[in-house]
Amino acid sequence: MVTVTCTAGAGALVTLDGVPAAVPGQPSQLQLNATEHDDRRSFFCDATLEVDGETLNKNESAELRVLYAPRLEDSDCPRSWTWPEGPEQILRCEARGNPEPSVHCARPDGGAVLALGLLGPITRALAGTYRCTATNIQGEAVKDVTLTVEYAPALDSVGCPERITWLEGTEASLSCVAHGVPPPNVSCVRSGEAKVIEGLLRVAREHAGTYRCEATNARGSVAKNVAITVECEWGSKGQDGLCQDNPDLTSSPCMTLCSTDGPSFEELSCPSNWTWVEGSGRLFSCEVDGKPQPRVECVGSRNTSEGVLLPLAPPDPSPRAPSIPSEPTPGIYTCNATNRHGSMVKTVAVSVESPPQMDESTCPSHQTWLEGAEAAALACTARGHPSPQVRCSREGTPQPQRLRVSRQDAGDYRCLATNAHGTDSRTVTVGVECEWGQDQIEGTWCSDQGHAAVGLPGESHFWEQGILA
Repeated sequence: MVTVTCTAGAGALVTLDGVPAAVPGQPSQLQLNATEHDDRRSFFCDATLEVDGETLNKNESAELRVLYAPRLEDSDCPRSWTWPEGPEQILRCEARGNPEPSVHCARPDGGAVLALGLLGPITRALAGTYRCTATNIQGEAVKDVTLTVEYAPALDSVGCPERITWLEGTEASLSCVAHGVPPPNVSCVRSGEAKVIEGLLRVAREHAGTYRCEATNARGSVAKNVAITVECEWGSKGQDGLCQDNPDLTSSPCMTLCSTDGPSFEELSCPSNWTWVEGSGRLFSCEVDGKPQPRVECVGSRNTSEGVLLPLAPPDPSPRAPSIPSEPTPGIYTCNATNRHGSMVKTVAVSVESPPQMDESTCPSHQTWLEGAEAAALACTARGHPSPQVRCSREGTPQPQRLRVSRQDAGDYRCLATNAHGTDSRTVTVGVECEWGQDQIEGTWCSDQGHAAVGLPGESHFWEQGILA
């Protein structure tokens, strides 16, 4: 209990926080059960005295200090912290008390100490439970807090081996354990399939293959391939330690890899990328291993090739083979190989290319230049993919390098188009036109081998291989 008293001289009327004394000359008092909320509370004392008809006034204030032991509230020092690994954070655990308490957080086993109030990186090594102690002269408060550090999943060789061996006929499960916080969800699917492998399996040789396991949590995901090998039991080991065909119940079994009779693709025999050359007559060859021989069908799955069957090199067991077009459509195809032991799919990208081709529309056989004009290349291009490179040269003699067309440029030229799939050539006859008489614009004369030519100004004549036409 705290008593606050406001007093003054004889005859003065005092008021404490607005409450006057009963009579002048007596003190005014206020009693309260002080709590931490009263700390630094101010009280105002006012005294009034009349002297010779004049009223005198004086006031003062006082501050109450309440000392109390530390308190660790959840709002100031949470019981649990969750931070992502990596970014810098400030860890705070503040205590209430008077005098102001000091706070110290450390592992109960005397290990790591948290650097409170300082900016620093969050690492998974900080994760754990800490005991925070707040202390002042009035006592102490203790609180356990848990720091959780979240990080993306990781699949290592211990929890998820790259290679696993199963025994045919036994029960096994494909379970990969991932590290991460929060605990990751792990799912495994066989390559090329969508069904998740769950629970116990009765191991059969068709379970051999490559599986893709993916671990995911709120901080990210990671995936890895797991190769499953299935072993089969045959015979037993004799006293000499060698395997023999006659089983002996008292001997240890002999193990060997099971033959995989289901379909399997190899890149060399069924490439993922194939280029068809126009006019070659070749068909796509996709040979698949398996017993019995798998049936293979490749169907377009995207863009212009969607729904189109890709013609395959014989033997092609597809009953729809007669309806396949003779030329493949470029695009992405999904090849599905199937036999009684299972199926397997593979994606194949098909592109179409062609050798060079020139004709009258791309490289006219007769072209005309104007004498005196700026020299230019022959107007010759070629169709083909990849785009052919076209070069033209004068037949018989090398073509001189001139800045302007001369009648000596008339003649036959050979143009050659080339790309990775072949060449095509074409002969082009070039004629040179010249004007007889004085050109009103250029002020030049056109003459035949140095002799003056007679003609009306502006008349145009044709010069081809030195013959006047």
